[in-house]
Amino acid sequence: AQNIKQRQAEGIKLAKEKGVVFGRPKIKLPNNFESVVRQFNNKEINLEKALYKTKMTKSSFYKYINTID
Repeated sequence: AQNIKQRQAEGIKLAKEKGVVFGRPKIKLPNNFESVVRQFNNKEINLEKALYKTKMTKSSFYKYINTID
């Protein structure tokens, strides 16, 4: 078991040196995201309209809403 962990760690190290990206890819925010967030925060549009305009899920919208300031 120890040998497996060591070989796995070596493989991960080599992959990272080659530039392999690990994990789930980040979504690209839509171009209109900032303006939609502003409208949503100013209560000009509701959540449903914001999600429709950005074509995002509710969880993704709330996750990235704090990145805009």
